[in-house]
Formats: sequence, structure tokens, C-alpha cells
Amino acid sequence: MIKNVTGIATQGRAHSDEFVIEYRIQYGSNGKDWIDYKEIDGSPKLFRGNTDGDYVVSSWDYNTTPKLNLLQLGSITHLQ
Repeated sequence: MIKNVTGIATQGRAHSDEFVIEYRIQYGSNGKDWIDYKEIDGSPKLFRGNTDGDYVVSSWDYNTTPKLNLLQLGSITHLQ
């Protein structure tokens, strides 16, 4: 089933120093082949994550809302 993605929110582990600082988004249709969500220059777009484990951070480029049926988030930088 294809859906419009209109936003993503992240949160780390509450009351701890475990959280994702930066992440990328990949999408696909079969669960095996993934396509990076990209900047205009073709490089993978990196999204800001959290600065602590307690608060929710919303991130998205609201100028585009891709239609997709599978989405995965990949941690680029995290604290653990």
C-alpha cells in the first residue's frame, strides 16, 4: 500500500544519553533494494535527530512528500 510521508519524529531513550543525533532516510518497494532520500545535488540528505533522550524532534523537508510503501531510517551518528 503506497502512502504519503508527511513527517518523521524521533526520540531517544528517556532519561538517558542514548539517542540518534543524525540520520538518513531510505525508501523502497521490496524490502531489499533501498533508495536514499537525496539533496538537490544528489547526495544523501542527512536529518538532525535528538540532543537528548527526553524530547521528540520532528524533521522533514516539507517541500516534498514522497509516495512510498517502505521506509527505513539509518542512524549516522548516535550516543549510547
